[in-house]
Amino acid sequence: MSHHPPKPAAQHNPKPKPPTQEELHKLCLRQGTNVDLVLERNDQRETLETRPSLVYDLRGKLLVLAQVSPALGKANIGEVMEITFLTRRFAAGQEPESIRAGYVTPLQEVVQNFPLGDDLRQPALVFLAPKHLRLMNLRMHHRMAPPLEFAMRAVLTVRGSARVPRKIPANIADISLGGALLYHSPQWEPEPGSEFYLELFWDGGNLELEGQVIRGSLKIMLQGELKIATAIRFKFGDAAQRTAMFQLIGRMERWEIAQRDAWEKE
Repeated sequence: MSHHPPKPAAQHNPKPKPPTQEELHKLCLRQGTNVDLVLERNDQRETLETRPSLVYDLRGKLLVLAQVSPALGKANIGEVMEITFLTRRFAAGQEPESIRAGYVTPLQEVVQNFPLGDDLRQPALVFLAPKHLRLMNLRMHHRMAPPLEFAMRAVLTVRGSARVPRKIPANIADISLGGALLYHSPQWEPEPGSEFYLELFWDGGNLELEGQVIRGSLKIMLQGELKIATAIRFKFGDAAQRTAMFQLIGRMERWEIAQRDAWEKE
């Protein structure tokens, strides 16, 4: 008979709750917080133009950032930019978590001699301070998991044996304006570059377009079943398809913001 003491049960730290707006404002709007200023997102070229900065000051309804390099000038006033803050969050019992949050706003003013202290003046950029910050990243396209309430799913039409088309149902793990991550059966294990026809369905609509596999698929276990995880990009045939996808992503983001605001008020 073994007299070894029983091993303690493994401790699993619960996933921290998403930060509230109050917490995001305290984390991001502090002097010295690192900032990435996104000047332009080019969907056609799949590029971002970003310039690093940092928070100089928060003065009432105005946010003052360090001038960037190459510098912005008076000609840039009024241009809409994406301001993203990179900071770290420390929650009790959790590992430190890197957080990027941001908002979109036009440049208000360019200042040549902003006072930072005794006899210290630096060039600066002035923006309206954010009323609402959202979690984000610097991917070309912001990715999100479709809310369950949208009942989103996909059907892929792929070439089978003897080039006979086959329909493969798929679940959508995450989606963006540029593409998606799909979970589907092992009946289809595509190679990078494989093209297919895609039908997206959700509560209240559907969209048909072409897609392309962007990297090798992975085998995963999902709720006890073997699935294939395949990352794809969308191939928009016309502006109407891109507009429809943009509207769908925007609708899901607005739904998530409304749910988060309701949760914070409870």
